[in-house]
Amino acid sequence: MDDRMYRVSVITAFFAILVGVMTYWLYPTYVIRPEITSQGLGSDWLRWVYANDQPYNALPSSHVYLTVLIGLLWSQWKPKWRWLLLGLALAICLSTLFTKQHYLLDVVSGAFLAGLAYIIGIGIDRWWEKQKSGRKKQIVP
Repeated sequence: MDDRMYRVSVITAFFAILVGVMTYWLYPTYVIRPEITSQGLGSDWLRWVYANDQPYNALPSSHVYLTVLIGLLWSQWKPKWRWLLLGLALAICLSTLFTKQHYLLDVVSGAFLAGLAYIIGIGIDRWWEKQKSGRKKQIVP
């Protein structure tokens, strides 16, 4: 990964996580999960997931915003893998709904936050590059 892509990744992750954590702190949200009454490997696995993933901090979904950010950033870094990465991100987003870990609004807000963080990260990087090129022009006579 080149320096520019690394910088954009750090900025976007920092922004998304900061907004997510501040939202959880200011407006705590919860997911009411159904009781699992069926038996089998899938049910056992889902009970394990519920036991290890607490039902709070639902909106925006950090599962979603981190996954979508990784999908967006890595699809820029490895364009040959773009459709696979974005497909996996979509599958993970849908899985949070199917496993009742999140509500639809949690997923939508997580995807929105990832997109916003990505746009802000690219914008800050462009501003940074412009500032850097402006300083070089002033130094060189």
